[in-house]
Amino acid sequence: MKSQEIIEGNKLVAEFMGHRVIGDVPGWDDETPVMMPIYNIETEHATGYVLDGMKYASSWDWLMPVVQKCLTITDEYERPFYDLQDALIYDTRISTVFDKTIEFIIWYNKREEV
Repeated sequence: MKSQEIIEGNKLVAEFMGHRVIGDVPGWDDETPVMMPIYNIETEHATGYVLDGMKYASSWDWLMPVVQKCLTITDEYERPFYDLQDALIYDTRISTVFDKTIEFIIWYNKREEV
């Protein structure tokens, strides 16, 4: 997964988990200075994270609470639910579980819009 896809996935996950932007910090996009949003995510290391500092795609400690929410938030067991569940059972690579989590959240958000 490319860096930009991970950043977009982090944003989707953070918002799904109820985290909101609490401010901005200066940063860089390629060689251009930009203001980067900080989300109100508290860990033992910090009380706010920018999108490229989030570890949903690389840490089970970050990802598993999201997976747990995905698997318990709906009683509609459609393809995205089963794909995520299968990834946990049959393909335990964090990259696969992260991808299936993102697919689930996209499906869930579209369903909620209706």
